[in-house]
Amino acid sequence: MRVPKGKPVHENLGTSYVKVGALLADLQVRQFTGSVHIAFRGYDANVFIDAGSIIGAVEQTETTVRTGSDAIDGLLVRSEHRDGLVSIYEHAAATVEALAGIVDGQPVYEGLSSDFTDLDKLIRKLALDRHAVWYVEVVATEDLGVGVIYIHGGQPDGIYAPFDGSTLSGQAALKAMLEVSDAFGAVFNVYSVPVDIPVAAVAEPVMDPPKLSIVRTGGADESAPVAAKMIGDAVAIERPVANEEAISPLVLLLSDVVSTIEEAVGARDGANGFAIELRAGQLEVAERFPFLDPFAAEFEYHAGEIAFVGNVDPEEFAAGLAEALHVAVAGLSRRDGIEGDRLRQRVSEALTRLYDERKPEFDAFGLEGMLAFIADVDEADAEAVETVEHG
Repeated sequence: MRVPKGKPVHENLGTSYVKVGALLADLQVRQFTGSVHIAFRGYDANVFIDAGSIIGAVEQTETTVRTGSDAIDGLLVRSEHRDGLVSIYEHAAATVEALAGIVDGQPVYEGLSSDFTDLDKLIRKLALDRHAVWYVEVVATEDLGVGVIYIHGGQPDGIYAPFDGSTLSGQAALKAMLEVSDAFGAVFNVYSVPVDIPVAAVAEPVMDPPKLSIVRTGGADESAPVAAKMIGDAVAIERPVANEEAISPLVLLLSDVVSTIEEAVGARDGANGFAIELRAGQLEVAERFPFLDPFAAEFEYHAGEIAFVGNVDPEEFAAGLAEALHVAVAGLSRRDGIEGDRLRQRVSEALTRLYDERKPEFDAFGLEGMLAFIADVDEADAEAVETVEHG
Protein backbone atom coordinates (compact mmCIF):
# COMPACT_ATOMS: atom_id res chain seq x y z
CA MET A 1 0.00 0.00 0.00
CA ARG A 2 1.27 3.46 -0.94
CA VAL A 3 0.01 6.21 1.39
CA PRO A 4 -0.17 9.79 0.07
CA LYS A 5 1.34 12.43 2.29
CA GLY A 6 -0.91 14.96 3.95
CA LYS A 7 0.02 18.33 5.46
CA PRO A 8 3.42 17.83 7.14
CA VAL A 9 3.52 18.36 10.90
CA HIS A 10 6.99 16.83 11.38
CA GLU A 11 9.03 14.92 8.81
CA ASN A 12 12.02 12.60 9.02
CA LEU A 13 12.45 12.55 12.79
CA GLY A 14 15.01 9.95 13.84
CA THR A 15 13.91 6.90 15.82
CA SER A 16 17.12 7.30 17.80
CA TYR A 17 15.41 10.07 19.81
CA VAL A 18 11.66 9.71 19.07
CA LYS A 19 9.69 7.21 21.14
CA VAL A 20 6.91 6.18 18.78
CA GLY A 21 4.76 4.71 21.55
CA ALA A 22 4.83 7.97 23.50
CA LEU A 23 4.23 9.93 20.29
CA LEU A 24 1.09 7.94 19.48
CA ALA A 25 -0.19 8.38 23.02
CA ASP A 26 0.34 12.14 22.79
CA LEU A 27 -1.46 12.35 19.43
CA GLN A 28 -4.39 10.48 20.95
CA VAL A 29 -4.59 12.88 23.86
CA ARG A 30 -4.47 15.85 21.47
CA GLN A 31 -7.31 14.36 19.38
CA PHE A 32 -5.09 14.40 16.31
CA THR A 33 -6.44 13.45 12.87
CA GLY A 34 -3.93 12.22 10.33
CA SER A 35 -1.24 9.57 9.88
CA VAL A 36 2.12 8.58 11.30
CA HIS A 37 4.69 7.01 8.98
CA ILE A 38 7.64 4.93 10.24
CA ALA A 39 10.29 3.97 7.69
CA PHE A 40 13.41 1.80 7.74
CA ARG A 41 15.30 0.26 4.84
CA GLY A 42 12.91 -2.31 3.35
CA TYR A 43 10.24 -1.47 5.94
CA ASP A 44 7.20 0.85 6.07
CA ALA A 45 4.46 1.29 8.63
CA ASN A 46 1.53 3.68 8.81
CA VAL A 47 -0.86 4.42 11.64
CA PHE A 48 -4.16 6.19 10.89
CA ILE A 49 -5.69 8.35 13.63
CA ASP A 50 -9.12 10.00 13.61
CA ALA A 51 -9.88 12.52 16.38
CA GLY A 52 -7.43 10.74 18.67
CA SER A 53 -8.61 7.21 17.91
CA ILE A 54 -6.35 4.78 16.08
CA ILE A 55 -8.64 3.42 13.37
CA GLY A 56 -6.13 1.44 11.29
CA ALA A 57 -2.52 0.45 10.83
CA VAL A 58 -0.43 -1.39 8.27
CA GLU A 59 3.13 -2.73 8.50
CA GLN A 60 4.91 -3.75 5.30
CA THR A 61 8.25 -5.45 4.73
CA GLU A 62 9.66 -6.88 1.53
CA THR A 63 7.98 -10.21 2.28
CA THR A 64 5.09 -9.64 4.70
CA VAL A 65 2.13 -7.36 5.39
CA ARG A 66 0.44 -7.07 8.79
CA THR A 67 -2.52 -4.94 9.78
CA GLY A 68 -4.44 -3.93 12.88
CA SER A 69 -3.07 -4.64 16.35
CA ASP A 70 -0.40 -6.95 14.89
CA ALA A 71 0.94 -4.03 12.87
CA ILE A 72 0.93 -1.74 15.93
CA ASP A 73 2.85 -4.31 17.97
CA GLY A 74 5.34 -4.80 15.17
CA LEU A 75 6.00 -1.13 14.48
CA LEU A 76 6.47 -0.36 18.18
CA VAL A 77 9.15 -3.05 18.39
CA ARG A 78 10.83 -1.97 15.15
CA SER A 79 10.79 1.72 16.10
CA GLU A 80 13.04 0.93 19.07
CA HIS A 81 15.86 0.41 16.55
CA ARG A 82 18.10 3.21 15.30
CA ASP A 83 18.29 4.55 11.73
CA GLY A 84 14.52 4.81 11.23
CA LEU A 85 12.52 7.91 10.28
CA VAL A 86 9.19 9.07 11.67
CA SER A 87 6.87 11.55 9.92
CA ILE A 88 3.52 12.97 11.00
CA TYR A 89 0.92 14.25 8.53
CA GLU A 90 -2.42 15.93 9.04
CA HIS A 91 -5.34 14.67 6.93
CA ALA A 92 -9.03 15.43 6.73
CA ALA A 93 -11.14 12.92 8.64
CA ALA A 94 -12.63 11.55 5.40
CA THR A 95 -9.14 10.92 4.03
CA VAL A 96 -8.00 9.08 7.14
CA GLU A 97 -11.14 6.94 7.02
CA ALA A 98 -10.44 6.15 3.37
CA LEU A 99 -6.84 5.16 4.03
CA ALA A 100 -7.90 2.94 6.91
CA GLY A 101 -10.66 1.58 4.68
CA ILE A 102 -8.11 0.35 2.16
CA VAL A 103 -6.28 -1.51 4.91
CA ASP A 104 -9.45 -3.22 6.10
CA GLY A 105 -11.21 -3.34 2.74
CA GLN A 106 -11.82 -6.29 0.51
CA PRO A 107 -9.71 -6.29 -2.68
CA VAL A 108 -11.96 -6.22 -5.73
CA TYR A 109 -9.36 -5.49 -8.38
CA GLU A 110 -5.58 -5.30 -8.09
CA GLY A 111 -3.08 -4.17 -10.67
CA LEU A 112 -5.47 -2.57 -13.18
CA SER A 113 -3.40 -0.69 -15.76
CA SER A 114 -4.44 2.61 -17.30
CA ASP A 115 -3.44 1.05 -20.62
CA PHE A 116 -6.70 -0.92 -20.47
CA THR A 117 -8.79 0.88 -17.85
CA ASP A 118 -10.15 4.41 -18.16
CA LEU A 119 -10.01 5.94 -14.67
CA ASP A 120 -12.86 8.35 -15.33
CA LYS A 121 -15.14 5.52 -16.50
CA LEU A 122 -14.08 3.41 -13.53
CA ILE A 123 -15.00 6.18 -11.08
CA ARG A 124 -18.38 6.76 -12.74
CA LYS A 125 -19.13 3.05 -12.77
CA LEU A 126 -18.36 2.65 -9.06
CA ALA A 127 -20.34 5.78 -8.21
CA LEU A 128 -23.50 4.20 -9.63
CA ASP A 129 -23.72 1.98 -6.56
CA ARG A 130 -24.75 4.51 -3.93
CA HIS A 131 -25.04 1.86 -1.23
CA ALA A 132 -21.40 0.73 -1.45
CA VAL A 133 -18.18 2.29 -0.21
CA TRP A 134 -15.29 2.10 -2.68
CA TYR A 135 -11.60 2.93 -2.42
CA VAL A 136 -9.32 3.23 -5.44
CA GLU A 137 -5.58 3.39 -4.86
CA VAL A 138 -3.87 5.26 -7.73
CA VAL A 139 -0.13 4.77 -8.24
CA ALA A 140 1.30 6.86 -11.08
CA THR A 141 4.09 5.38 -13.19
CA GLU A 142 7.73 6.30 -12.59
CA ASP A 143 6.90 7.35 -8.99
CA LEU A 144 5.19 10.51 -10.23
CA GLY A 145 2.69 10.37 -7.41
CA VAL A 146 0.25 8.33 -5.35
CA GLY A 147 -3.36 8.98 -4.45
CA VAL A 148 -6.60 7.55 -3.14
CA ILE A 149 -10.10 8.04 -4.51
CA TYR A 150 -12.89 7.26 -2.08
CA ILE A 151 -16.52 6.99 -3.15
CA HIS A 152 -19.25 7.21 -0.50
CA GLY A 153 -22.93 7.40 -1.42
CA GLY A 154 -22.03 7.72 -5.07
CA GLN A 155 -19.89 10.84 -4.47
CA PRO A 156 -16.16 10.64 -5.31
CA ASP A 157 -13.51 12.49 -3.34
CA GLY A 158 -9.77 12.04 -3.14
CA ILE A 159 -6.27 12.96 -2.15
CA TYR A 160 -3.19 12.97 -4.37
CA ALA A 161 0.46 13.48 -3.45
CA PRO A 162 2.62 14.25 -6.52
CA PHE A 163 6.33 13.50 -6.37
CA ASP A 164 7.38 17.13 -6.81
CA GLY A 165 4.51 19.21 -5.45
CA SER A 166 2.08 19.87 -2.64
CA THR A 167 -0.57 17.33 -1.70
CA LEU A 168 -3.95 17.98 -3.34
CA SER A 169 -7.40 17.08 -2.07
CA GLY A 170 -10.98 17.13 -3.31
CA GLN A 171 -11.74 17.99 -6.92
CA ALA A 172 -8.17 19.21 -7.51
CA ALA A 173 -6.86 15.78 -6.50
CA LEU A 174 -9.37 13.96 -8.73
CA LYS A 175 -8.45 16.18 -11.69
CA ALA A 176 -4.72 15.63 -11.13
CA MET A 177 -5.11 11.84 -10.94
CA LEU A 178 -7.16 11.76 -14.14
CA GLU A 179 -4.58 13.90 -15.94
CA VAL A 180 -1.51 11.97 -14.79
CA SER A 181 -3.24 8.68 -15.58
CA ASP A 182 -4.00 9.80 -19.14
CA ALA A 183 -0.64 11.45 -19.79
CA PHE A 184 1.82 9.12 -18.07
CA GLY A 185 -0.04 6.01 -16.99
CA ALA A 186 -0.99 4.56 -13.62
CA VAL A 187 -1.98 1.38 -11.82
CA PHE A 188 -5.26 1.13 -9.91
CA ASN A 189 -6.20 -1.10 -6.98
CA VAL A 190 -9.90 -1.21 -6.07
CA TYR A 191 -11.20 -2.08 -2.60
CA SER A 192 -14.67 -2.17 -1.08
CA VAL A 193 -16.12 -2.39 2.39
CA PRO A 194 -17.43 -5.96 2.83
CA VAL A 195 -21.22 -6.12 2.73
CA ASP A 196 -23.70 -8.94 3.11
CA ILE A 197 -25.25 -9.75 -0.25
CA PRO A 198 -28.50 -11.76 -0.24
CA VAL A 199 -28.42 -14.60 -2.72
CA ALA A 200 -31.51 -16.37 -4.01
CA ALA A 201 -31.73 -20.12 -3.55
CA VAL A 202 -30.57 -22.33 -6.41
CA ALA A 203 -33.55 -24.09 -7.95
CA GLU A 204 -32.59 -27.76 -7.55
CA PRO A 205 -29.68 -29.31 -5.62
CA VAL A 206 -27.54 -31.84 -7.45
CA MET A 207 -25.57 -34.78 -6.14
CA ASP A 208 -22.20 -33.50 -7.37
CA PRO A 209 -21.34 -29.82 -6.87
CA PRO A 210 -21.48 -28.15 -10.30
CA LYS A 211 -18.84 -25.77 -11.55
CA LEU A 212 -21.59 -23.32 -12.47
CA SER A 213 -24.01 -21.69 -10.07
CA ILE A 214 -26.97 -20.05 -11.80
CA VAL A 215 -29.42 -17.96 -9.83
CA ARG A 216 -32.44 -16.60 -11.68
CA THR A 217 -34.81 -14.04 -10.24
CA GLY A 218 -37.32 -14.02 -13.10
CA GLY A 219 -38.39 -15.89 -16.19
CA ALA A 220 -36.66 -15.40 -19.50
CA ASP A 221 -38.27 -12.95 -21.90
CA GLU A 222 -38.81 -14.98 -25.03
CA SER A 223 -39.62 -11.86 -27.04
CA ALA A 224 -36.29 -10.17 -26.21
CA PRO A 225 -33.96 -9.87 -29.21
CA VAL A 226 -30.64 -11.71 -29.30
CA ALA A 227 -28.18 -9.25 -27.79
CA ALA A 228 -25.14 -9.91 -29.97
CA LYS A 229 -24.59 -9.90 -33.72
CA MET A 230 -21.95 -12.29 -34.99
CA ILE A 231 -18.54 -11.48 -36.44
CA GLY A 232 -18.13 -13.79 -39.40
CA ASP A 233 -20.13 -16.44 -37.55
CA ALA A 234 -17.53 -16.31 -34.77
CA VAL A 235 -20.29 -17.16 -32.32
CA ALA A 236 -23.45 -18.81 -33.58
CA ILE A 237 -25.98 -21.12 -32.00
CA GLU A 238 -28.20 -22.29 -34.81
CA ARG A 239 -30.58 -24.63 -33.06
CA PRO A 240 -33.24 -23.22 -30.71
CA VAL A 241 -32.46 -24.35 -27.19
CA ALA A 242 -34.15 -23.34 -23.97
CA ASN A 243 -32.03 -20.91 -21.97
CA GLU A 244 -31.85 -23.13 -18.88
CA GLU A 245 -30.79 -26.15 -20.92
CA ALA A 246 -28.17 -24.38 -23.00
CA ILE A 247 -26.34 -22.08 -20.61
CA SER A 248 -25.01 -24.64 -18.11
CA PRO A 249 -23.13 -26.91 -20.54
CA LEU A 250 -22.00 -23.85 -22.50
CA VAL A 251 -20.45 -22.21 -19.43
CA LEU A 252 -18.78 -25.45 -18.41
CA LEU A 253 -17.30 -25.78 -21.89
CA LEU A 254 -16.12 -22.17 -21.92
CA SER A 255 -14.52 -22.68 -18.50
CA ASP A 256 -12.15 -25.07 -20.24
CA VAL A 257 -11.52 -22.49 -22.98
CA VAL A 258 -10.50 -19.86 -20.43
CA SER A 259 -8.42 -22.39 -18.49
CA THR A 260 -6.63 -23.43 -21.67
CA ILE A 261 -5.71 -19.82 -22.45
CA GLU A 262 -4.56 -19.28 -18.86
CA GLU A 263 -2.25 -22.28 -19.07
CA ALA A 264 -0.77 -21.10 -22.38
CA VAL A 265 -0.21 -17.60 -20.98
CA GLY A 266 1.10 -18.86 -17.65
CA ALA A 267 4.15 -20.33 -19.36
CA ARG A 268 5.38 -16.76 -19.72
CA ASP A 269 3.46 -14.31 -17.53
CA GLY A 270 2.08 -16.50 -14.78
CA ALA A 271 -1.56 -16.82 -13.85
CA ASN A 272 -1.71 -13.35 -12.34
CA GLY A 273 -0.78 -11.70 -15.64
CA PHE A 274 -3.65 -13.45 -17.37
CA ALA A 275 -6.11 -12.60 -14.59
CA ILE A 276 -5.29 -8.89 -14.88
CA GLU A 277 -5.75 -8.89 -18.66
CA LEU A 278 -8.99 -10.88 -18.45
CA ARG A 279 -10.43 -8.33 -16.03
CA ALA A 280 -9.27 -5.54 -18.34
CA GLY A 281 -11.08 -7.32 -21.17
CA GLN A 282 -14.22 -7.58 -19.06
CA LEU A 283 -14.13 -3.87 -18.31
CA GLU A 284 -13.58 -3.10 -22.00
CA VAL A 285 -16.78 -4.86 -23.06
CA ALA A 286 -18.89 -4.33 -19.92
CA GLU A 287 -21.00 -1.53 -21.39
CA ARG A 288 -22.37 -3.89 -24.04
CA PHE A 289 -22.20 -7.07 -21.98
CA PRO A 290 -23.13 -5.94 -18.44
CA PHE A 291 -22.94 -9.46 -17.02
CA LEU A 292 -19.15 -9.32 -17.52
CA ASP A 293 -18.79 -6.13 -15.49
CA PRO A 294 -16.41 -7.16 -12.67
CA PHE A 295 -18.36 -5.01 -10.25
CA ALA A 296 -21.70 -6.63 -11.11
CA ALA A 297 -20.61 -9.87 -9.38
CA GLU A 298 -22.34 -12.04 -12.00
CA PHE A 299 -19.28 -13.51 -13.72
CA GLU A 300 -16.15 -14.76 -11.98
CA TYR A 301 -13.31 -16.94 -13.20
CA HIS A 302 -10.96 -18.63 -10.77
CA ALA A 303 -8.79 -21.77 -10.78
CA GLY A 304 -10.09 -23.10 -14.07
CA GLU A 305 -13.78 -22.58 -13.40
CA ILE A 306 -16.36 -19.97 -14.31
CA ALA A 307 -18.98 -19.10 -11.73
CA PHE A 308 -21.93 -17.30 -13.28
CA VAL A 309 -24.94 -15.88 -11.50
CA GLY A 310 -27.26 -14.27 -14.00
CA ASN A 311 -29.77 -14.60 -16.79
CA VAL A 312 -28.48 -14.09 -20.33
CA ASP A 313 -28.97 -15.88 -23.62
CA PRO A 314 -26.28 -18.42 -24.54
CA GLU A 315 -25.48 -16.40 -27.66
CA GLU A 316 -24.83 -13.27 -25.60
CA PHE A 317 -22.77 -15.15 -23.04
CA ALA A 318 -20.52 -16.69 -25.70
CA ALA A 319 -20.18 -13.46 -27.70
CA GLY A 320 -19.34 -11.34 -24.67
CA LEU A 321 -16.77 -13.77 -23.27
CA ALA A 322 -15.20 -14.14 -26.72
CA GLU A 323 -14.71 -10.39 -26.94
CA ALA A 324 -13.29 -10.14 -23.42
CA LEU A 325 -10.83 -12.95 -24.14
CA HIS A 326 -9.92 -11.38 -27.48
CA VAL A 327 -9.06 -8.12 -25.70
CA ALA A 328 -7.08 -10.03 -23.05
CA VAL A 329 -4.99 -11.94 -25.59
CA ALA A 330 -4.49 -8.74 -27.59
CA GLY A 331 -3.22 -6.96 -24.49
CA LEU A 332 -0.81 -9.76 -23.66
CA SER A 333 0.46 -10.18 -27.20
CA ARG A 334 1.28 -6.53 -27.81
CA ARG A 335 3.45 -6.19 -24.73
CA ASP A 336 6.77 -7.06 -26.27
CA GLY A 337 6.87 -7.65 -30.01
CA ILE A 338 8.20 -11.04 -31.04
CA GLU A 339 7.57 -12.63 -27.68
CA GLY A 340 4.00 -11.39 -27.85
CA ASP A 341 3.56 -13.01 -31.26
CA ARG A 342 4.85 -16.28 -29.83
CA LEU A 343 2.41 -16.05 -26.94
CA ARG A 344 -0.49 -15.50 -29.33
CA GLN A 345 0.65 -18.48 -31.35
CA ARG A 346 0.74 -20.64 -28.21
CA VAL A 347 -2.80 -19.60 -27.38
CA SER A 348 -3.96 -20.35 -30.91
CA GLU A 349 -2.34 -23.79 -30.94
CA ALA A 350 -3.72 -24.65 -27.49
CA LEU A 351 -7.25 -23.71 -28.53
CA THR A 352 -6.90 -25.71 -31.73
CA ARG A 353 -5.90 -28.78 -29.74
CA LEU A 354 -8.83 -28.27 -27.40
CA TYR A 355 -11.20 -28.00 -30.36
CA ASP A 356 -9.81 -31.16 -31.95
CA GLU A 357 -10.25 -33.08 -28.69
CA ARG A 358 -13.83 -31.91 -28.12
CA LYS A 359 -15.06 -31.09 -31.60
CA PRO A 360 -18.63 -32.41 -31.16
CA GLU A 361 -19.21 -30.22 -28.09
CA PHE A 362 -17.90 -27.06 -29.77
CA ASP A 363 -19.75 -27.77 -33.00
CA ALA A 364 -23.00 -28.24 -31.08
CA PHE A 365 -22.74 -24.57 -30.12
CA GLY A 366 -21.10 -23.38 -33.34
CA LEU A 367 -17.99 -22.20 -31.49
CA GLU A 368 -15.16 -23.06 -33.88
CA GLY A 369 -15.16 -19.50 -35.22
CA MET A 370 -15.16 -18.13 -31.69
CA LEU A 371 -11.93 -19.94 -30.84
CA ALA A 372 -10.23 -18.54 -33.93
CA PHE A 373 -11.48 -15.04 -33.10
CA ILE A 374 -10.07 -15.09 -29.57
CA ALA A 375 -6.48 -15.60 -30.73
CA ASP A 376 -6.79 -13.50 -33.89
CA VAL A 377 -4.75 -10.45 -32.90
CA ASP A 378 -3.78 -8.41 -35.95
CA GLU A 379 -2.09 -5.02 -36.39
CA ALA A 380 -5.31 -3.16 -35.64
CA ASP A 381 -5.12 -4.44 -32.10
CA ALA A 382 -2.09 -2.28 -31.47
CA GLU A 383 -4.50 0.67 -31.34
CA ALA A 384 -7.88 -0.81 -30.52
CA VAL A 385 -9.74 -4.07 -30.67
CA GLU A 386 -12.91 -4.13 -32.75
CA THR A 387 -15.63 -5.94 -30.91
CA VAL A 388 -19.14 -7.23 -31.44
CA GLU A 389 -21.81 -4.59 -31.93
CA HIS A 390 -25.20 -5.06 -30.41
CA GLY A 391 -28.34 -4.91 -32.43
